[in-house]
Amino acid sequence: MRIGFLFPYSGIFPDLKNDFSQGFELALAQNAPQAKWSCLGEFIQNGDEKSVEGALKKLLHYERVDMVMGIVGNTVTAACIPMIESAQTPVIINNLGAHLPGRYLRSPYLFYNSLHLWKSEWAIGKWAQETYGGVPAVSLSLYEAGYHLLECFKNGIGAGGAENMTINVMRPSKEPVDTKPLIEYLEAQRPSYTHLLLSGNEAEQFVDYFDASSVRESVALTTHPFFGDSRGAAFATTWLPSLDNEKNQAFIKTYTDAYDTPPNVYALLGFEDGLALAATLEAIDGKPTRSRLAGFLGTVHPAGPRGAIKLSTQPLQAGQPVYLCRHDAVLETLVSPTLEEPGFEHLQGGATGWVNPYLCV
Repeated sequence: MRIGFLFPYSGIFPDLKNDFSQGFELALAQNAPQAKWSCLGEFIQNGDEKSVEGALKKLLHYERVDMVMGIVGNTVTAACIPMIESAQTPVIINNLGAHLPGRYLRSPYLFYNSLHLWKSEWAIGKWAQETYGGVPAVSLSLYEAGYHLLECFKNGIGAGGAENMTINVMRPSKEPVDTKPLIEYLEAQRPSYTHLLLSGNEAEQFVDYFDASSVRESVALTTHPFFGDSRGAAFATTWLPSLDNEKNQAFIKTYTDAYDTPPNVYALLGFEDGLALAATLEAIDGKPTRSRLAGFLGTVHPAGPRGAIKLSTQPLQAGQPVYLCRHDAVLETLVSPTLEEPGFEHLQGGATGWVNPYLCV
């Protein structure tokens, strides 16, 4: 069995290729040790359409791989569906889920795995509005604004009873990062809470300013799972290493023992893909062909660190629970939306904004 891999660059996750590959290999080693397979990796830059289409064309038509998997954004994936269907080859797409995976991602040859950030943004919005009330403010950059994160958070606070919100956007600049204007907005507005949609150095600088400002004691702070905050800001996610269930803790231990480092989210996604492939190989008696793999990948539902793994896009499912967390510890399970949430209807037709997978910059 020959498997093609698509890997973008990420300055946030510099070892993304190894993280994903190691998780995948661990799952196959544990659950399909007799499987014989080889891999062909393709670098897809930042995941732009031209790079992905070129890599896919090479893997599907020149290398003639039996399946493809990797990290690609939803917009580019949708553009590649005709090529995938023409080749009749199964492709598993993975990403962090910053775009809602709407009805535009549907194909018998397309499979999808994600952290579903769109879902956790809705959930933290609903929880925050019900907890803090009032008129919230969202503090974000133009980069984060290029995904569905803001829109899904907006729908969440609406479900929690909010009638409006304030949006504070950090303007682009050629100068060094400066998030101080965002703090000045909050000092003038005095919202009941602010939701932070920043990443990397911008997020770190914002919190330093926030802690030193006059709003720290009166404005609650919520954020997203990749903020990296140790100050106790609430966030929501479908997975984190401390998730206390048998499958997750076994994954954490075996991965850490094997690679001498704890797994991150891309190791998780690779591991879940590997579990699904191992279950598929068992279902087809270890005789992989393109058609047999495509026919069974969406029907097997092995248990993974987040529960049942369901990769089919016919229809696409996103049933993983969403957890409220602080300090990397789970506090409770949150109410979370389905893909058919009424407020998501206008997002079903396709992803807008940036085409690269979130945090692959």
